[in-house]
Amino acid sequence: MSLISKNYLFLDSTYLLYENTGINSLFFVPALIRSIISFITILLNLSVIYITIKYRKKYSSIKSNISILLTINSFFEILHQSGQFIFLVISASGKNLIPFGKIVLFQTHSIIGFSSAIFMFTTLSFDRLLTVLFPIFYKTLNQRQHIYLHFILIILFNFYIIFIIIKTLNDYYNWPINGTINDFLELIRIENKLLASIPLLFTPPIILYFLIGLKLYFRKVNCLETMKKIYRSLFLIVFINIDGYLLTFLITLYILMPFNYNQLTIKYLILQNISAIILNLHLNKIISRQL
Repeated sequence: MSLISKNYLFLDSTYLLYENTGINSLFFVPALIRSIISFITILLNLSVIYITIKYRKKYSSIKSNISILLTINSFFEILHQSGQFIFLVISASGKNLIPFGKIVLFQTHSIIGFSSAIFMFTTLSFDRLLTVLFPIFYKTLNQRQHIYLHFILIILFNFYIIFIIIKTLNDYYNWPINGTINDFLELIRIENKLLASIPLLFTPPIILYFLIGLKLYFRKVNCLETMKKIYRSLFLIVFINIDGYLLTFLITLYILMPFNYNQLTIKYLILQNISAIILNLHLNKIISRQL
């Protein structure tokens, strides 16, 4: 067993044997699969951004707050997915494992994208609830100020994430990771237990979308049918997206965590990659529905 960091955490000695052993299918194959899926996801998100920018002056619906916010969400997803290529580079180089301190600079943007995308589930749900409950008031909002408010909340949240990353860097600089976003996140969760409960961020949007669903169900008959369809479609898009992330976190919580991250094994690595592939495939399905 190898002693790592001042906290005396141990890594599985068998797992460490894969370091600098050349290209290994246990690392390279899942890295290649995840990179291909992420490449497709990035293209789909770029399409969302391109369509919004190109047609924002032509169609009023694309100029709406929700369209702009979903476009911002697509940008964060691009940041998130770009981190998958780090895993491919490390596995293709044959290193397989690399110290956390040497990879943190290249993976931080991906963690920011990941955390921002999840945090936006909550801000988007408040936006939709406000639209449904107070449609007249919502139309009077200054769009620029409204979007800026979302940005400020996201930036404040990411200040906290960056602080935790820096703290983790100081304590676990030499901790070997395989380059996946999962590995990166698991390590900073060891440093900060609050991040281990990040699935709780799904609670507010789920509750709010449930309230939106009730409001739509009991809406008066004389309401415009087209508006009903718009609200329902937005509800389904974001709620299903939440469902994909939530499924991944449930896999992490009940399947991966019992393995104990401090005792990394190949079985843990395999399950970790399966979880990530499920999430990325789910994201592709959601984004393709938006286009």
